[in-house]
Amino acid sequence: MKLGRKISLLCAALMLAAARGATAEVAPAADAPAPSTEAPDRAAPHDPPGWRPLSGFGMTVAVGAGVSDFTQSSTRDVTQTGGSWAVRVAFETRRLLGFEVSYIGAANAVRSLGFDNHATLIRNGIETAVRINVPLYLKDTLLEPYVAAGVGWNAYHITNVTAATASVTPASQDTLSVPLAFGFAVGYRGFIADARYTVRPTYKQSTLRDGGSGALTNWDVGGMVGYEF
Repeated sequence: MKLGRKISLLCAALMLAAARGATAEVAPAADAPAPSTEAPDRAAPHDPPGWRPLSGFGMTVAVGAGVSDFTQSSTRDVTQTGGSWAVRVAFETRRLLGFEVSYIGAANAVRSLGFDNHATLIRNGIETAVRINVPLYLKDTLLEPYVAAGVGWNAYHITNVTAATASVTPASQDTLSVPLAFGFAVGYRGFIADARYTVRPTYKQSTLRDGGSGALTNWDVGGMVGYEF
């Protein structure tokens, strides 16, 4: 009887100890931190400091004027340095590669023998070009050197000449040009100022009969002002 009672008490003690151990494994530790349900902070990318155009990529509308002349001495012998003008829309001005479309024109006085004193060689045309830009930033200021190359159509005619002569054709003549330019633009909060030098190899001219196909190849230096959207 005594042996059976001791065995019963021992079994009860073992069962009680086992139950306490199971309870301790299930209960969380008092000092364990509760798991966080918040997502970890992630640093948002930051745009470069300073003003940026509404489009993001940069689109500029500008107008300007300058001076223009011809590269061949035979053409300069019968013309004078004249004025030039342009209206330009440029795209992707805030990126490395952009493009532009321009209306361009110029007027050079003609001084050939026998011409009216007011005879003028007029050029009007359309050009498209690809630009390589290097946009640099100083807070709200854009500093952008660039180069451009493209293709253009130009129409030439001579005013105040009523009939064709041995040296000129007064009627409008179409030519093909290849504008090559380099320039520098400065922008501040959307306002743009642009200085540029352009040379235009020109082909298939017949306005100056004594000149060859490229007699109307020209250059101009000009400035523009505009706004960047």
